[in-house]
Amino acid sequence: MPLFSLGINHHSAPIHIREQFVVNMDHNQALLKDLCRLEAVNEAVLLSTCNRTEIYMAGEHSQGLMQWLGQSCAANISMEPFAYLHQDEAAVRHLMRVITGLDSMVLGEPQIFGQIKQAYRLACEAGTAKQQLQHLFPSAFAAGKMIRSQTQLGANPVSLAYAAVQIAKRIFTHLSHCRVMLIGAGELIELMLTHLTAQPVRQIIVANRTIDKAHQLADACGGTSIRIADIPNHLAQADIVITATASQLPIIGKGLVERTLKNRKRKPILMIDLAVPRDIEPEAGELADIYLYNIDDLQSVIDSNLKNRREAGLQAEALVELQTAHYMRQRQVLQISDIITQFREIATGHRDEATQKARLELAQGRDPHWVISQLAYQLTNKILHQPTMKLRQLAYHQEQDALLFAKKLLTSETNL
Repeated sequence: MPLFSLGINHHSAPIHIREQFVVNMDHNQALLKDLCRLEAVNEAVLLSTCNRTEIYMAGEHSQGLMQWLGQSCAANISMEPFAYLHQDEAAVRHLMRVITGLDSMVLGEPQIFGQIKQAYRLACEAGTAKQQLQHLFPSAFAAGKMIRSQTQLGANPVSLAYAAVQIAKRIFTHLSHCRVMLIGAGELIELMLTHLTAQPVRQIIVANRTIDKAHQLADACGGTSIRIADIPNHLAQADIVITATASQLPIIGKGLVERTLKNRKRKPILMIDLAVPRDIEPEAGELADIYLYNIDDLQSVIDSNLKNRREAGLQAEALVELQTAHYMRQRQVLQISDIITQFREIATGHRDEATQKARLELAQGRDPHWVISQLAYQLTNKILHQPTMKLRQLAYHQEQDALLFAKKLLTSETNL
């Protein structure tokens, strides 16, 4: 059964398109089960991150997948102009490139590995990752680990968090004088905390819907925790605002930013929105004294820090090609295993039938030497009957290529 990967990412679509196709991971398993109700879909894994939304599937064909994803995300635009579709070897290669970070906005970033493992785990729990995908994904994970260990792909400190700090350093001479508000409590915010505490900054405020999680992160850096609902009361304190939540609607609007600037007497604010969909209304960036960056804007900063990773990336690309070819050969072996199993079952049936007949003849007192001879003769004829008939058919229809292959397969001779 063919393998497919279909999706959009930061290469194929800008942020205002990508954010319409974000899948809420809380609904991942329900969506997977719904997806596998499509007639053509046998197995599926659904991945959605800030930079990509992708379906990996085994099925008869890929028709209807784009329409299904658009309806599931309630998108008001067609996905087709921005989507990519890979099949079989190309789909395997794409997955391995994604897992290793070769397809990421930040070349070699490691977070995607864990995100794909989570997506695969959810698919296994939902029962939508079966034989083919349960072979593909573990193989791709193993290849990804090997590639990262054998190259310097992840050796240099380049990440979205790193890029955000570099932007802050361009705007503010001394980060030690800055108060920072972090909105959210996920992996990106935790990574931001690691980079910020290494600077250090004057104060860190962590805002989150779950106050306990905000407390946990703030305590780790000696900061302050607040609820997201209390942001309007504290925003004026922040020189830098970095947000990365899973909210489906903006958390900070243009009006709130305008009021905040008045309270700050027009002191500038750097706002970095790492969320997809975006947490900060894009219109806020039109205001004087507001420096608003979204996740796509960070690419220019990241590009200047990628020379070493690009060199490692060339090595990793070559290893991806080798591992993709290795997987495709493994897949061919798995596909032929069903034929081998069927052939062995037929031969075993002939063996059991001939053995049972020989036992009856021995019980009737027939000569053992004669019984053994008959057993060997009958068993040989039964096992060879079907292949012999097929060879005669090939000869009758003059299928020389098939005959040459059969001779190579069935005999030890190499020439006719």
